[in-house]
Parts: sequence; C-alpha cells; structure tokens
Amino acid sequence: TFSHGNEYQYVYLEPKDSIILHLNTWDFDESLVFIGKGSERNNFLINLFLNDELEDRTFMPFFLLPPDAFSTKIDSALKLKQNLYNQFKTNAPKQSDLFDKFAKVTLNYPLYSKKENYPLYNKRKLNLDSLPLLDSTFYEYRKQINLNDSSLVYFYPYRNYINAFIHHNAYEKKSLLPETNVSLNMIENIIEAINQKELKNLFLYRTIYDSFFYHDLTDKQRETEQALFYKNCDEQKYVKEIKQLSNDYKNIKKGTKLIEFKVINTKGVEILSSDIIKNEKTVLYFWSEKLINTNNLSKRVRYLQQSYPNLNFIGINIDKHKETWLKSKIFTFLPQQNQFHLAHNCVMRNFITSTTPRIILLNKNEIVANGFTVLWATNFEDELSLLNKN
Repeated sequence: TFSHGNEYQYVYLEPKDSIILHLNTWDFDESLVFIGKGSERNNFLINLFLNDELEDRTFMPFFLLPPDAFSTKIDSALKLKQNLYNQFKTNAPKQSDLFDKFAKVTLNYPLYSKKENYPLYNKRKLNLDSLPLLDSTFYEYRKQINLNDSSLVYFYPYRNYINAFIHHNAYEKKSLLPETNVSLNMIENIIEAINQKELKNLFLYRTIYDSFFYHDLTDKQRETEQALFYKNCDEQKYVKEIKQLSNDYKNIKKGTKLIEFKVINTKGVEILSSDIIKNEKTVLYFWSEKLINTNNLSKRVRYLQQSYPNLNFIGINIDKHKETWLKSKIFTFLPQQNQFHLAHNCVMRNFITSTTPRIILLNKNEIVANGFTVLWATNFEDELSLLNKN
C-alpha cells in the first residue's frame, strides 16, 4: 500500500513486474495511473475502485426496493462486472490464480456487502418495525465465501465484507432477541465465525473499540464484552489499548461534575480548568501530534466552531514537552487563547492513557454530558446539537 494523508491505495506486484505510478496529491485516486510491466492489472483494479464509489451512490435508492427487486439489481451489477473482467482477460489473458482471486473479490465483494447491509438499510429507510423477510436464496453467495482467508487479511473489499456480515448477523439477532446488545452480538459472532488469527484479533479490537463511542451498553454488558475480548484476543497491543480505553472511559462519568485540573497557557502561566471553562457549555478536545494530524484537527474544529458558535471549544495538548506544543501548526489555524497544555503532574493525565484523542462534552456548571467521544464519531454533531439546545 501507499498513502497520502488519510487516503491510501494498493499496488499489486508479481515477480518481474516493474511499475511507475503517476498521480497528483489533490485528486489522488482519480488521478492515479500505472505504467510499465504489470500496470494493466493495477489500472484495472483502480478503475474498479473508482467504479465502486459511483456504484455506492447509484445503489442508495435501491435499498428502498423489496428483496427480490434489490437482488435483481445486484445480479445485474455482478453480470456487468464479470463482463468487464472477461474483456480485460481477452486483452491480457495470462493472469495468475492469485490475481484472479483478488480481481474477483474486488468485483464481487462490494456488492455482497450491499446485500448484507440491505435488511437494516431497508428497515431504516422505510421506517419499518422489523427487518424485511428474505427467502432462502437471498444469501446464496455466502456458500462460496471463506471468512478465514489469510491471503486477503489486509485487502479492504474482503475486510469490508466481513464487517458487513458481522453487523448483519448482530442486528438480525437483536431483532429476534431485543434484550441483546448489538456490540456484544458482534463479539460473539466474531468468535464463532472467524478462526484466522489476525482477522479475529482485528475485528474483536475494532468492535470493542467502537463500542466505547457508538453503543449504549449497561455496565454489566460492557464487563461481559470485555471479558470475551480479553479471553479471545491474543494481540497484546490491542489488549493494552482496550485496557487503557476502559480505564479512561470509566473514570469520567456522564452526569458527574468534572474534576478540577491544571493547564498551562501560551505564556507559561498555570491555570485551573474551571477558569477556562467558566461554567459555559464546553467541548474539551485533548490532542497530540502523535495521535492526530494537526491540519485535520484544526479544520474540523474550525468548522465546528463556526457551526456551533455558542459552544466553548478548548484544545488541550497532552504532549510531554510544552515546547513541542508551542511549535505546533495549530496556532496557524485556531486562536491561541483557546489552546492550552496539560500540566505534567495533573490528575487528568491518569484519564488520557490511550492512543485515542479524547473529547469531553460539558453542560453548564461543568456537568459531564459525554465523558468520552471522538471527533470522527458518526453521532458527534448530533451530540453537539443536543448540547447546544440544553
């Protein structure tokens, strides 16, 4: 893989290939062209990727269709893609079995993911009380899918499909057993369905990580979920991160008054947190250049400040050395009077131990509205809107 900022793409290489790639960093995927020996395979794959982006937009209205009609749309798209691959192989007939596998996953799995997503999308878009009824052939393609293929572990169309499959089964169980929790259902589904070590560890980690931000679990459900994770995940970097997240999460609870802590302003003066919060509705975002891209952070915060002018946005840098913070590009984009550095011996450092740049939302009088969220949470702006109203 190669990347630029938050974007990345694959290069497929076989022995004796010699490839040059051309791109401009503004358009990235749309500008990417390969030349040289082996370039035809890579140009085919990148064109499929660009087609998938268009296909995603095209398919959105189709989720309103009944199951049979939706399946017909999927089948038509599968045939069209197969025709594209047949045409490619006519022009470049000598392809390895491995490339054939990657090509077929790239062709088919995004559409299979849409079929996994269909029941929940259909229910939500039509505001139904239950998931739509499906006949026994709706998931016929599953018979040819291996959920434990080690050669595809790092290939995103494959991983995206597994993610869609796990989500579907979790929500299906929730529809049958309303007392269950989606996140816990996903953990159990991963343990049952995935045996490949790297895939299992990765999906266990991603699921429990997301549960801190997206799923409303009771304390007992969270304990059960974490116990299953620790028992079944043997990747120590994931285990360490979840333990740190759990520690950070449980120590600042919703509905409690925020603990007092010390920060340092750009002039080197130590200030109490209450003096910068001033009993206002506040968004405290803790950050470090090691954890988040400063340009992306600045752009996001600036947009949110403009969208929610009545909220007090305060940035607190958690780097070890204050000098590193003072040299940061963040001061180019955001007003320095809202930027602070967390004091070294401050109690708050006990609650920012994970690699996740934590955000705390506060109502008036420093009451915690959300003790642990992140900028990229899908419901983040919904929470800001609620904070703004209350």
